[in-house]
Amino acid sequence: MDPLEQAGKQRHLNYVKLDGEVGIQINPNDPTEMVRLGPGQFFGEIGVLRNARRSATVLEENGLKVTAFTFDHAPVAPAYGYRFDFKGRSVVISGDTIKCANLVSAAKGADVLIHEAQSANMVKLIQDVAERQGNARVARIVHDIRRYHTTPVGAATEANEAGVKLLVFSHIGPPVPNAIARMAFMRGVAAVRAHGVVIGSDGMLLTLPAGSNTIGISSVK
Repeated sequence: MDPLEQAGKQRHLNYVKLDGEVGIQINPNDPTEMVRLGPGQFFGEIGVLRNARRSATVLEENGLKVTAFTFDHAPVAPAYGYRFDFKGRSVVISGDTIKCANLVSAAKGADVLIHEAQSANMVKLIQDVAERQGNARVARIVHDIRRYHTTPVGAATEANEAGVKLLVFSHIGPPVPNAIARMAFMRGVAAVRAHGVVIGSDGMLLTLPAGSNTIGISSVK
């Protein structure tokens, strides 16, 4: 059976199932379905309204809606992020990506954006050390990874454009094991986003009560 739509492409149609069923797959070469939609359900709504790259509702059940969307992590493709909406609260999780308009579109009005971030300045220091030590392989790898990740300032800019309440940095590079490293990582962020931004950590627990605008931050440790 031929696919109706494929991830990552510009879309021109929105689909509503009147009868029968349709399966949603992440990989066209893998028959595993993420979700099967029935009568009255739909997909493609974000892209057809905004002429954006592919996004699709992959789960809508018991008040929970999960939307998958694509972004730019070339040369790795496809790359997906997810938005979770439940009882008026919303959380968006990015994967590895450069600053991307489609992520901003998917995160519009969300309570929380959990976004990967890599400090280009700190990574450049690692590259410089590798070059001085004659480690060309490590120097090249570290040089290349700066091309397909988002800087903390870039992620903060996206959070502002999307109007999210709280930005949480995750998948942090390089690691920030102490206060000095955290200060270096956050360099320039306050000038873009003075409030509503934290560095994620192992065991961090975010609580978003239904019927409220509050966001609680605690730890499961």
